[in-house]
Formats: sequence, structure tokens, C-alpha cells
Amino acid sequence: MQKTRNFWMRAPLVFIAAVGLMMCGGWVFNAFAAGARPPEGEVAPVEIAEVTVERLNEIAEDDYRGTDVLVFRTTFHFKNPGEVLAEIRNCSFTVRVDDGTADKTIIQTTSMPTTYVPGKKEISWSYAAPWNYGGTIGAYVTRGLGEGGVPGAVEKLNEIWKAIGNDEKTFYIDGRFSVVYPDRPDVERQVEQFGFEYSVPEL
Repeated sequence: MQKTRNFWMRAPLVFIAAVGLMMCGGWVFNAFAAGARPPEGEVAPVEIAEVTVERLNEIAEDDYRGTDVLVFRTTFHFKNPGEVLAEIRNCSFTVRVDDGTADKTIIQTTSMPTTYVPGKKEISWSYAAPWNYGGTIGAYVTRGLGEGGVPGAVEKLNEIWKAIGNDEKTFYIDGRFSVVYPDRPDVERQVEQFGFEYSVPEL
């Protein structure tokens, strides 16, 4: 009689333990199966949909001085047509204007911090910096612009400076960036190069 009573007392405990083992086993199996499946989500290259350049201040009305500056803001519009999060790394760019030479005059050059673009989303990133008149003269002298190099450098710079200040120049933007997908470690890092031309729209 005592053995029968002990059996019925222990039976519920055995049943509960069995159910617990089954649940744990199912959880482990589901976790293993989930890990075995390849990551989901379509991957597509990140695009630069548009680049714009804005002049944020006016040029001096009279003679230019060494302290004169023109401030420009360059804005990049990144688009992620894929479904997974994209991480943009090592994005660097240079903005130039034509001055009659192959390398052109550099207005801006910098790099962008690491930036994330969610799937099916767009983001914008801007960089603003001054371009100094006096600091550019030295570059023009050493590059030999104008007639005879040194004698023609200031005249050439004045010509470029006035044209840029009146929004009469085309901006040439080029650079590169790399993209990784944190949620898709199976996708290799992608490197993209870009080049744009931008002219300030007429009012």
C-alpha cells in the first residue's frame, strides 16, 4: 500500500519534468534551426540619389582681402533600396571648380563619419566649410596659374572667386565609400566610387 501511494505522489512530478524536457528540447531545436537558416532580407547597393552644393554667404562687394571667405554646404542624399540595414564607411569626397587646369581648384575635401541607412530608407548628410581667399593665393602661385605663374595668379583667382560668388561655376564632386550589412555577415563589403557635376539652379 505504501509503494502504491508513493507512485501516485511521484507521478505528477515525473510528468512535469517530462513536459519541461520536451519544451527545452523544442526550444533548442528551434534555436538551432533558426541559426541554420541563411539570413533573410534582400541586399541592394546603396546609391547616392543626389548631391547639392549651396553658397551660404555673399562675396565682398569691393576688393578682396586675405580674410574674405565663401562658405559652402555640400549635401549628399543616400538611398538604400534593399531590405536590410546598410552601414556606410570610409566615405570621402572632394568638391572642385574649373580653373583652366586638369586638377581644378579644390573648394572642399573631407570625410563623412560612419553612417547607417535602414532598409528601404533615405538619409541626407551635409558638410559646411569656408573657402578662404587669402589661403588660396598660395596654391595658385605654386601651381603657376595665369600668365607667368606668380604675376597672373591673383588675377586668375579674382576671376574664379567672382564667378563662384555669383554662382556661375559648375561644381565637380567625386569620391568613394564602402558599405557593409551588419545583419548580413554573409555579404562581402562593397566599395562604390561616384562623380557628379552640379550647377546652382537659376532663380
